Amino acid sequence: MRREDRAVCSANARSVPKLGRARLFFALLAVWGGAVELGMATPASADAWYDAGEVQRYAVIIGANRGRPSDTPLRYAVRDARRMAAVLKRYGDLPEANTVLLEEPNAKRIHDTILRQRARIKQETRGRRSLLVVYYSGHGDSRALYSGGTELAWRDLEAWVGASSADLRILVLDACRSGAVTRVKGTRARPLRIPHQVRGFPEGFAVLSSTTAGEDAQESDELRASFFTHHFLSALRGVADNNRDGFVTLEEAYRYTANRTVWSSAATVSGIQHPTYRYQLRGRSSVRLTRVRRARGNATLVLDRPGQYVFFEDDRDGLVAIEAQIVRGRSRELWLPAGNYFVRVRDAKRLYEGTVRIRDATTNEFRFDDLERVEYAQLVRKGDGTRRQSFALSVWGGYLLPIFGYRGSPQGAFMGSWVTSAITVDAEFSFAYGWRDETDTELAGQLFEPALSVCVRKVFDVGQFSLSFGARAGAAFLIQRFDAADRLAPTRRAVAPFLGLLLRADVRLPRGWFLGWEPALTVATIRSTDGLGDSQRENPLRFSGRMGFGTHW
Repeated sequence: MRREDRAVCSANARSVPKLGRARLFFALLAVWGGAVELGMATPASADAWYDAGEVQRYAVIIGANRGRPSDTPLRYAVRDARRMAAVLKRYGDLPEANTVLLEEPNAKRIHDTILRQRARIKQETRGRRSLLVVYYSGHGDSRALYSGGTELAWRDLEAWVGASSADLRILVLDACRSGAVTRVKGTRARPLRIPHQVRGFPEGFAVLSSTTAGEDAQESDELRASFFTHHFLSALRGVADNNRDGFVTLEEAYRYTANRTVWSSAATVSGIQHPTYRYQLRGRSSVRLTRVRRARGNATLVLDRPGQYVFFEDDRDGLVAIEAQIVRGRSRELWLPAGNYFVRVRDAKRLYEGTVRIRDATTNEFRFDDLERVEYAQLVRKGDGTRRQSFALSVWGGYLLPIFGYRGSPQGAFMGSWVTSAITVDAEFSFAYGWRDETDTELAGQLFEPALSVCVRKVFDVGQFSLSFGARAGAAFLIQRFDAADRLAPTRRAVAPFLGLLLRADVRLPRGWFLGWEPALTVATIRSTDGLGDSQRENPLRFSGRMGFGTHW
């Protein structure tokens, strides 16, 4: 899991024996969430469970954007169901004839469809192993699911699926209560809760839920899918294949989905979402749900550079096809249908994006040279990606037009910047110094000008350059010290507010660094006192030019 892998413990597939690995994973998972009840025996070989000639596969896939008439419609539940059916058929050897996709069904239609699939399984799989997958995405709460304006009791659905004669039944539920922003999926304050007790739970039955008690199941406008289903589909398409055998097991799919769902929902208004897993499988927990390496039309893509990879179908406006997290020191193979993909890759400092071509029946190496490199500050200003703000620190040096007859006025500044998609705000501390010799009318002395200011800029990115314009307001604290031999001239102090306009050009360097150049004009308001003690106000127009060096993050 990107930057986390803390919510669900994952064992190392190469260093823990098979039996110990399964027990260790599920024991730690039970401690973590308190939502997993185990009913395990010695695992049997998973190989026979994938052979399409040995295992007959069936599925009922349900998507319902509309719950009851009073519910706020969801956007992506039906889309999630369609994609689930497509992935299971392409990667899971699920025959078209054995797949039923229900869109906006009522409770009776769901009931009748499951009974018909049960009857087919009983009649067609005598002497052969069978698998039934039932998936639901839509509204729900702790008591019932709501689809097509009707109510379906959760315990009834569990009973209908559990009573199937299939050797293995898998029920996947992506439903919870309602809300806004990320649109949580349901209607009431009580979320869907899977009973904990195993007693009476049918053998060969697994239930995966998108949440635990007290949480919301959420869908994302950026993903155009629910968090849970999006990551579950990525898992089935091969991202969860940790041992790189070309298959994704039920354990691998759940572990990946749980980790990624926790991470994706951590920053939402509704809070972290923890998927739960309950089963009584008696050795079938290692069942292979999909095979990705040998799926027809798939090509292999090798990723070996650390970062978060997101592949979109066709172009940047396409659906998210798959995502993967590569950590330092490890590489990963993805299996995708041949074609064009728009890809984004994030690392600690920047984002890469562009179009890649994946060729059929070949091993494709991922080429970063074909992608555009985008610093996070530029990404924020473009308004795409998950980041909504960026920060920068920089140091500046240059020249400020002197006043009061002083010479010099070299200027230095420290600047901190806050970058959003609309504006960039700079907070600055600067210091200037000037000096003059004694004349007939002026005493020799020095002028110190520490100043604080705030600048608001609008930035435009052009390739590796950023151009901006803005306004700066602040105040300088003027300190005049005189070199009179008789020391009768006291030090003078004054506060001088100022307002100005500026232009700025930045060039981005590797690893988030940048160089900048900035000319500016400011008008200050200064009250000065002459040798006779008379006070007058001056408004000098001052030019400054400076260069800077800094970093974004």
